[in-house]
Amino acid sequence: SSPTSSREVEPSLTAMTPDSSHERLNAISRHLGGIQRYLEIGVAKGSTFFAVEADQKHAVDPRFRFDPINRRAFSNEKYHPITSDQYFHASLGHERPFDLIFLDGLHTYSQTLRDFLASQALAHSRTVWLIDDTVPSDAIAADPDLRRVQAARRAEDCADDQTWMGDVFKVVAFIDAFCPQYTCLTLEGHGQTVVLPLPKPTHNGCFSSVEAIEKLTYVDVLLLRDSLLAPVSLDRVLETIDQLPAA
Repeated sequence: SSPTSSREVEPSLTAMTPDSSHERLNAISRHLGGIQRYLEIGVAKGSTFFAVEADQKHAVDPRFRFDPINRRAFSNEKYHPITSDQYFHASLGHERPFDLIFLDGLHTYSQTLRDFLASQALAHSRTVWLIDDTVPSDAIAADPDLRRVQAARRAEDCADDQTWMGDVFKVVAFIDAFCPQYTCLTLEGHGQTVVLPLPKPTHNGCFSSVEAIEKLTYVDVLLLRDSLLAPVSLDRVLETIDQLPAA
């Protein structure tokens, strides 16, 4: 799969309960005072998207695992069967900002970073992001090439394990190093990182170049669990959201 086209492939992720993401997103929404506009990149079967509570919801995926026509009764849902790159290009000047953005597209650093940077054009001063798959479960899951991951699982006689997070964790390092206007908080449990529009109170100072970030491996994930990727509770995230300035 190409690292520049979102969600061409979507393995089942065994490390996650189907409802955990929407529960987190809805909790964030409540602490934002409710949200009008929600954007989800990488929708697959729609289990998260359907359950998120918002006045208007936009879904982007080049290959939905369901027929959006069957959702016609839900007038607040809009479906975009294109790549995230195509969506962001087409939406400029045509879409109003979103209040909450969930990035769960192709599980690579390059594409997820593109999605995050592009989505800033559709954000406002209180927009919150949730980035999925930022803490890989093992070294195999941290490889950005899905076909290599599948081949390695077969070599280990565990082909049924399709867990794949890729190298999305590098996006957290990039935001920490180069986006001082944001604070990243990585949730405990299944690795997801909340990005808040708050200047970070302290700079981890882990990396000073893009080249250093690109070279990170799963060993670095383990070494960063006391600093950049330190797990925090959802309650801690919600408390921090309460500190956002009023609109």
